[in-house]
Amino acid sequence: MAQSTASLTAFWLFICLFPSSILAQTPDSDGLIRIPIRRMKSIREKLIAQGLSRQQVHDRLEKMRTPTPKDRLAVDAALSANISVENLAKLFDLAYYGDLAIGTPPQQFKVLFDTGSSDFWVPSQKCVAAGSTECFSHSRYDSRLSSTFRANNTPIAIRYVKGNTTGFLSQDTVILAGLKVKQQFFVESTKFADGVLDSDFDGIMGMAYTNLAVSKATTVFENMALQKLVPHSVFSFFLTA
Repeated sequence: MAQSTASLTAFWLFICLFPSSILAQTPDSDGLIRIPIRRMKSIREKLIAQGLSRQQVHDRLEKMRTPTPKDRLAVDAALSANISVENLAKLFDLAYYGDLAIGTPPQQFKVLFDTGSSDFWVPSQKCVAAGSTECFSHSRYDSRLSSTFRANNTPIAIRYVKGNTTGFLSQDTVILAGLKVKQQFFVESTKFADGVLDSDFDGIMGMAYTNLAVSKATTVFENMALQKLVPHSVFSFFLTA
């Protein structure tokens, strides 16, 4: 993949702002593997469905969007280092996810395919014991149910605008579009940044470069290439009206 991280990020935002149909599933006659990307309710739509007024929705999203003092310091540091900073105004209207499974037998999850990050995380069954009520309404990975699970337990903290999503590394088989990625590292998340689970998706699968991962774990797509599950190290998104 020759694109820079910046262009990959913009590409993902473009995907989310327009109706989208596929990423990659079993090979068709053209040799492509396709993964359906499905629409879910955005955070904005979920707040409206809860009966909040237009003003209440606006106030809630503004509160979630408002930078913390730590965020402002990070932005100032970036600007002083001549790094460009782009504010994202459509953050709470993202509404597309894909399906994958982890473990043997498979445990199903809905994830965002995020080309702006490289870490892969889903809620852990252990989030309940950690007191994270946000995970109750989401699918949770239970290592006790998987015969291909391998423990690692390295603690991980992934920083988002409103705090950290924390957990620990584990290894298991990941099934995406019928392709089995063996011994894939991922983060079992036990605590979550504010608002990160307000939408319908369960977790995030980073599609950017491995060297950008907080966990330093090889990404799912890179492992697909290393394990010869795809003929070329190339993926794309297909947009439809």
